Amino acid sequence: RQYETALVRLGVSQINLGVWRGAKEALSDAVALNFGDYTAYFYLGQVECELGNIDAGRRALSEVGKLAGNIAIGQRPIALALTDYQMAVCSHREYKSTYNSADQQSAATRATAELQGFIARVAGVNPVPPQLQGATADARKRLAEITGR
Repeated sequence: RQYETALVRLGVSQINLGVWRGAKEALSDAVALNFGDYTAYFYLGQVECELGNIDAGRRALSEVGKLAGNIAIGQRPIALALTDYQMAVCSHREYKSTYNSADQQSAATRATAELQGFIARVAGVNPVPPQLQGATADARKRLAEITGR
């Protein structure tokens, strides 16, 4: 368990340094240990999306919801809201990288729904911690970019 925690910390450190491939390696190793730590999946999803591996990112992020029972009750609403945010960021990345008009419309619809879902989830968190406040502001900005409003 301590080794997995060290791998997750290494992955997060590499994210902070912008070393995405190194972060992916450390976080993939942590997930492979299968201790059920949602943070390994959360950060791996973030990294996969950053690297443009949208489907892999979504798969990793969807594991967080499956592991919700492992999240401390007081942290659960925040962790799940941040997971929704990362999923929406992943979809927004897909929207921005899609050039075929039909695919872009589909990606826009998905990203819009996920961004709105995240914002709605945050409305149920009280008090709203600073990290969710920042994510909400970013989600609104991304939503405005898609909808033109």
